[in-house]
Amino acid sequence: MPTPEQQPNTSNLQSLESELSLTKQELDEFRKLPKEEQDRQKDEKLLELQKLNDKLDVAMQEAIRTGHLDEAIKLKEQLEKEVNDLGEKVEGTESPEANIPSLKRFLKETFSKWYKRDIDIPQRPSFVDLHSLNWETLKADIDPSKFGEYTLNPECIGLDFETIKIKVLDIQKEIKDHNLTDLASIGKYVIDTYSKDYIIPDLTFWQWMIEKGASAPAELLDKNILNFCFGSILHGLGGDARVPCVSWFDRHANPLDYVWGGHYRVVLLER
Repeated sequence: MPTPEQQPNTSNLQSLESELSLTKQELDEFRKLPKEEQDRQKDEKLLELQKLNDKLDVAMQEAIRTGHLDEAIKLKEQLEKEVNDLGEKVEGTESPEANIPSLKRFLKETFSKWYKRDIDIPQRPSFVDLHSLNWETLKADIDPSKFGEYTLNPECIGLDFETIKIKVLDIQKEIKDHNLTDLASIGKYVIDTYSKDYIIPDLTFWQWMIEKGASAPAELLDKNILNFCFGSILHGLGGDARVPCVSWFDRHANPLDYVWGGHYRVVLLER
């Protein structure tokens, strides 16, 4: 009869299962991160996987010692498969930069139209949590070396703008009630107030609206309305931060110190 120390025990192996789960929600959150953060987390995750492999070897030796080899082999094979699958998921996760070449081409075309000369855009986007933006600091930070820098909202990655429900909102009364003035204060208000229930569209939606032209949804085609996408900041030629906006399908980007006009509207995307 085996001594207590020799009793079959696969708990060491089974306890590893909880360390291997990576849900679809976690993968979706991972895809929304900036590339630098993705790379950092990939390195960390792959190191964890290597440590898990080491744990599997130790647990296997323990199972052999306790005489529970057959079950241990089966469990080890299962766990090793999960380790490999998880590694492939992490390594193979598509970067949110997949559509950047199209956006960069569009911005090059946009700046060339605005400034009447051929202008290249060397900067890459920054994917930012909109709640982390300091709008007053951005308004005051005017640096010509930042020309062409732009931010994107991670929540817009992978959205199908053709099918998502669009809301065009007149916030004139809210602006008066909350004593808001310029685009900086209004941008903060829009994110604080509406980002829980809506996705705030960024430059990728701005591009989509303009390229759709007259085929864009009817709510975006009022020639008397200027529709704002507060999910992105775009730095103009002088280095000032601007909010992209569109009237009909004519592209604009207004500086953060602009006062809100009666014909301005906020564009939101339903979750």
